[in-house]
Amino acid sequence: MLQLITNWLNGSREYFTGVVLYKKLPACNSRLVSLLNDGPTPLSREKLLVAMEQAIKDLQAPPKLTAPKEIAKIIEPLHEAMINYVHVDNPELYAACKIEADNLYKEVMNMRAELFAMTKMNDFVDPNLPDRIKAREILSIEVIKKYKQVSLLYDKADHVKKFGRLPYSHVEEDNGDEEIPDVMVKQQLDNLRKNYNKIKNRPPTPERLELLQKHELSIKNLEARWLLLKQ
Repeated sequence: MLQLITNWLNGSREYFTGVVLYKKLPACNSRLVSLLNDGPTPLSREKLLVAMEQAIKDLQAPPKLTAPKEIAKIIEPLHEAMINYVHVDNPELYAACKIEADNLYKEVMNMRAELFAMTKMNDFVDPNLPDRIKAREILSIEVIKKYKQVSLLYDKADHVKKFGRLPYSHVEEDNGDEEIPDVMVKQQLDNLRKNYNKIKNRPPTPERLELLQKHELSIKNLEARWLLLKQ
Protein backbone atom coordinates (compact mmCIF):
# COMPACT_ATOMS: atom_id res chain seq x y z
CA MET A 1 0.00 0.00 0.00
CA LEU A 2 2.82 2.38 0.81
CA GLN A 3 4.34 1.93 -2.66
CA LEU A 4 0.95 2.34 -4.38
CA ILE A 5 0.27 5.63 -2.59
CA THR A 6 3.82 6.80 -3.31
CA ASN A 7 3.37 6.02 -7.01
CA TRP A 8 0.09 7.93 -7.00
CA LEU A 9 1.66 10.99 -5.36
CA ASN A 10 4.64 10.91 -7.73
CA GLY A 11 2.42 10.36 -10.77
CA SER A 12 -0.49 12.23 -12.33
CA ARG A 13 -2.59 11.94 -9.13
CA GLU A 14 -5.63 10.71 -11.06
CA TYR A 15 -8.60 11.48 -8.84
CA PHE A 16 -10.65 8.28 -8.92
CA THR A 17 -7.58 6.05 -8.55
CA GLY A 18 -6.67 8.06 -5.46
CA VAL A 19 -10.18 7.63 -4.06
CA VAL A 20 -9.97 3.86 -4.49
CA LEU A 21 -6.59 3.76 -2.73
CA TYR A 22 -7.82 5.95 0.11
CA LYS A 23 -10.84 3.71 0.71
CA LYS A 24 -8.48 0.76 1.21
CA LEU A 25 -6.68 2.46 4.09
CA PRO A 26 -7.64 1.11 7.54
CA ALA A 27 -7.82 4.65 8.91
CA CYS A 28 -9.98 6.12 6.13
CA ASN A 29 -12.56 8.66 7.29
CA SER A 30 -16.18 7.91 6.36
CA ARG A 31 -17.09 11.60 6.06
CA LEU A 32 -14.19 12.23 3.73
CA VAL A 33 -15.14 9.17 1.69
CA SER A 34 -18.64 10.62 1.31
CA LEU A 35 -17.19 13.91 0.09
CA LEU A 36 -14.80 12.17 -2.34
CA ASN A 37 -17.64 10.06 -3.77
CA ASP A 38 -19.37 13.24 -4.95
CA GLY A 39 -16.67 13.64 -7.58
CA PRO A 40 -13.63 15.83 -8.22
CA THR A 41 -13.82 19.44 -7.10
CA PRO A 42 -11.02 21.78 -6.00
CA LEU A 43 -11.98 21.05 -2.36
CA SER A 44 -12.20 17.26 -2.74
CA ARG A 45 -8.91 17.14 -4.66
CA GLU A 46 -7.20 19.14 -1.91
CA LYS A 47 -8.69 16.93 0.82
CA LEU A 48 -7.63 13.78 -1.03
CA LEU A 49 -4.06 15.04 -1.46
CA VAL A 50 -3.75 15.96 2.22
CA ALA A 51 -5.18 12.56 3.25
CA MET A 52 -2.77 10.64 1.02
CA GLU A 53 0.24 12.63 2.24
CA GLN A 54 -0.82 11.89 5.83
CA ALA A 55 -1.25 8.21 4.95
CA ILE A 56 2.38 8.13 3.78
CA LYS A 57 3.53 9.55 7.12
CA ASP A 58 1.42 7.07 9.07
CA LEU A 59 2.70 4.10 7.07
CA GLN A 60 6.30 5.25 7.46
CA ALA A 61 6.05 5.84 11.22
CA PRO A 62 8.34 3.52 13.23
CA PRO A 63 6.71 1.27 15.85
CA LYS A 64 6.17 2.96 19.19
CA LEU A 65 8.60 1.81 21.85
CA THR A 66 7.72 1.47 25.49
CA ALA A 67 9.37 4.20 27.53
CA PRO A 68 12.30 2.99 29.66
CA LYS A 69 10.48 3.83 32.91
CA GLU A 70 7.44 1.87 31.78
CA ILE A 71 9.67 -1.07 30.84
CA ALA A 72 11.25 -0.96 34.29
CA LYS A 73 7.82 -1.13 35.92
CA ILE A 74 7.14 -4.30 33.96
CA ILE A 75 10.55 -5.95 34.28
CA GLU A 76 11.25 -5.35 37.99
CA PRO A 77 8.23 -7.31 39.31
CA LEU A 78 9.12 -10.12 36.94
CA HIS A 79 12.60 -10.36 38.44
CA GLU A 80 11.13 -10.43 41.95
CA ALA A 81 8.80 -13.23 40.94
CA MET A 82 11.70 -15.04 39.29
CA ILE A 83 13.72 -14.98 42.51
CA ASN A 84 10.76 -16.14 44.59
CA TYR A 85 9.38 -18.87 42.35
CA VAL A 86 12.11 -20.10 39.98
CA HIS A 87 14.00 -22.97 41.55
CA VAL A 88 17.66 -22.08 41.21
CA ASP A 89 20.63 -22.65 43.48
CA ASN A 90 21.77 -19.04 43.24
CA PRO A 91 18.71 -16.81 42.58
CA GLU A 92 20.57 -13.51 43.12
CA LEU A 93 23.23 -14.35 40.55
CA TYR A 94 20.60 -15.67 38.14
CA ALA A 95 18.55 -12.46 38.45
CA ALA A 96 21.68 -10.35 37.85
CA CYS A 97 22.47 -12.30 34.67
CA LYS A 98 18.88 -12.09 33.48
CA ILE A 99 18.77 -8.31 34.03
CA GLU A 100 22.07 -7.93 32.17
CA ALA A 101 20.68 -9.88 29.20
CA ASP A 102 17.32 -8.06 29.26
CA ASN A 103 18.97 -4.63 29.30
CA LEU A 104 21.10 -5.42 26.25
CA TYR A 105 18.06 -6.94 24.51
CA LYS A 106 16.11 -3.69 25.03
CA GLU A 107 19.08 -1.73 23.65
CA VAL A 108 19.15 -3.92 20.53
CA MET A 109 15.39 -3.52 20.05
CA ASN A 110 15.79 0.27 20.11
CA MET A 111 18.62 0.06 17.57
CA ARG A 112 16.50 -2.26 15.43
CA ALA A 113 13.59 0.19 15.47
CA GLU A 114 15.96 2.99 14.49
CA LEU A 115 17.27 0.85 11.63
CA PHE A 116 13.75 0.12 10.38
CA ALA A 117 12.94 3.83 10.51
CA MET A 118 15.91 4.47 8.23
CA THR A 119 14.38 2.19 5.59
CA LYS A 120 11.23 4.28 5.39
CA MET A 121 10.76 6.73 2.56
CA ASN A 122 11.31 10.36 3.51
CA ASP A 123 10.17 13.08 1.12
CA PHE A 124 9.34 10.28 -1.32
CA VAL A 125 13.00 9.43 -1.84
CA ASP A 126 13.94 5.80 -2.47
CA PRO A 127 15.51 4.44 0.77
CA ASN A 128 17.66 2.05 -1.25
CA LEU A 129 19.80 4.68 -2.92
CA PRO A 130 23.53 3.93 -2.43
CA ASP A 131 24.07 6.74 0.08
CA ARG A 132 21.13 5.62 2.22
CA ILE A 133 22.26 2.01 2.17
CA LYS A 134 25.72 3.16 3.27
CA ALA A 135 24.19 5.13 6.14
CA ARG A 136 22.48 1.96 7.42
CA GLU A 137 25.54 -0.25 7.02
CA ILE A 138 27.26 0.52 10.35
CA LEU A 139 24.05 0.27 12.38
CA SER A 140 23.09 -3.02 10.68
CA ILE A 141 26.43 -4.60 11.57
CA GLU A 142 26.16 -3.33 15.15
CA VAL A 143 22.68 -4.82 15.52
CA ILE A 144 23.92 -8.23 14.36
CA LYS A 145 26.88 -8.12 16.75
CA LYS A 146 24.68 -7.19 19.70
CA TYR A 147 22.15 -9.89 18.83
CA LYS A 148 24.95 -12.42 19.24
CA GLN A 149 25.98 -10.83 22.55
CA VAL A 150 22.38 -11.04 23.78
CA SER A 151 22.26 -14.73 22.91
CA LEU A 152 25.46 -15.38 24.87
CA LEU A 153 24.14 -13.45 27.88
CA TYR A 154 20.94 -15.50 27.96
CA ASP A 155 23.04 -18.66 27.69
CA LYS A 156 25.04 -17.43 30.69
CA ALA A 157 21.85 -16.85 32.68
CA ASP A 158 20.63 -20.33 31.76
CA HIS A 159 23.92 -21.83 32.96
CA VAL A 160 23.58 -20.05 36.32
CA LYS A 161 20.00 -21.25 36.58
CA LYS A 162 21.13 -24.86 36.16
CA PHE A 163 24.43 -24.88 38.08
CA GLY A 164 24.32 -21.87 40.41
CA ARG A 165 27.53 -20.34 39.08
CA LEU A 166 28.82 -18.53 36.01
CA PRO A 167 30.20 -20.55 33.10
CA TYR A 168 34.00 -20.63 33.02
CA SER A 169 33.92 -19.17 36.51
CA HIS A 170 37.23 -18.14 38.03
CA VAL A 171 35.73 -18.47 41.51
CA GLU A 172 36.93 -21.70 43.06
CA GLU A 173 34.44 -23.93 44.83
CA ASP A 174 36.93 -24.39 47.68
CA ASN A 175 38.04 -21.01 48.96
CA GLY A 176 41.06 -22.56 50.70
CA ASP A 177 40.25 -20.77 53.97
CA GLU A 178 41.27 -23.78 56.07
CA GLU A 179 44.78 -23.76 54.58
CA ILE A 180 45.53 -20.25 55.85
CA PRO A 181 47.97 -20.39 58.83
CA ASP A 182 46.57 -19.16 62.13
CA VAL A 183 49.03 -16.25 62.24
CA MET A 184 47.68 -15.00 58.89
CA VAL A 185 43.97 -15.28 59.65
CA LYS A 186 43.49 -11.71 60.94
CA GLN A 187 45.47 -10.15 58.08
CA GLN A 188 43.63 -12.20 55.47
CA LEU A 189 40.30 -11.28 57.07
CA ASP A 190 41.12 -7.56 56.94
CA ASN A 191 42.25 -7.81 53.32
CA LEU A 192 39.07 -9.61 52.32
CA ARG A 193 36.90 -6.99 54.00
CA LYS A 194 38.72 -4.19 52.17
CA ASN A 195 38.42 -5.98 48.82
CA TYR A 196 34.75 -6.70 49.48
CA ASN A 197 33.97 -3.03 50.10
CA LYS A 198 35.91 -1.94 46.99
CA ILE A 199 34.03 -4.38 44.76
CA LYS A 200 30.70 -3.50 46.34
CA ASN A 201 31.17 0.18 45.47
CA ARG A 202 31.74 -0.58 41.78
CA PRO A 203 28.94 -0.87 39.19
CA PRO A 204 27.26 -4.26 39.71
CA THR A 205 27.85 -7.09 37.24
CA PRO A 206 27.20 -10.83 37.55
CA GLU A 207 30.95 -11.45 37.74
CA ARG A 208 31.36 -9.01 40.62
CA LEU A 209 28.30 -10.42 42.37
CA GLU A 210 29.76 -13.91 42.22
CA LEU A 211 33.07 -12.62 43.58
CA LEU A 212 31.24 -10.85 46.41
CA GLN A 213 29.49 -14.11 47.27
CA LYS A 214 32.86 -15.86 47.42
CA HIS A 215 34.26 -13.13 49.69
CA GLU A 216 31.19 -13.29 51.93
CA LEU A 217 31.72 -16.99 52.48
CA SER A 218 35.45 -16.55 53.14
CA ILE A 219 34.83 -13.68 55.56
CA LYS A 220 32.30 -15.77 57.44
CA ASN A 221 34.71 -18.70 57.71
CA LEU A 222 37.66 -16.54 58.78
CA GLU A 223 35.59 -14.62 61.33
CA ALA A 224 34.66 -17.91 62.95
CA ARG A 225 38.32 -18.98 63.04
CA TRP A 226 39.43 -15.60 64.41
CA LEU A 227 36.92 -15.80 67.26
CA LEU A 228 38.24 -19.22 68.21
CA LEU A 229 41.84 -18.02 68.10
CA LYS A 230 41.10 -15.08 70.41
CA GLN A 231 39.63 -17.29 73.10
